[in-house]
Amino acid sequence: MIVTGSGTPTRALGPAGSPSSTWRCLARRGMLHSECESFDHVVLAPGHRSTHDDAGVEQAVHLAHGTATLRLRTGSREVGAGELILVPAGCGAVLEAGPGGAGLLVLRVLSSASRAALPPRVPELPLLERTIGVPASEELVA
Repeated sequence: MIVTGSGTPTRALGPAGSPSSTWRCLARRGMLHSECESFDHVVLAPGHRSTHDDAGVEQAVHLAHGTATLRLRTGSREVGAGELILVPAGCGAVLEAGPGGAGLLVLRVLSSASRAALPPRVPELPLLERTIGVPASEELVA
């Protein structure tokens, strides 16, 4: 994982001059084989939307503050601060911030279909070194 430094700017979302919605990537994967795609902080201005419809990732969205309407192809419902929404890959979820705006923490991980399409992992270290940190040439003493 690549963790974003505190000096990294937050990005404004939406057209210039509109109430500000922001997005900031807190961490993202550094290599192809990381199951975690990204961990983001999103602040939505009242009425602004956040789309969660990526076919390649599953998402866990925590509504940190505010209220929102969760819209799915099958209907919609109100969500409030403290709720966790699990979003399957490609389900078409959209969150629309309520009158006070909303703050989201979004964890994006590769879907099982995406993981299955990747080539098998090839570890760089022998198994013994990866699991307990002892060089393979040293013997373990019980």
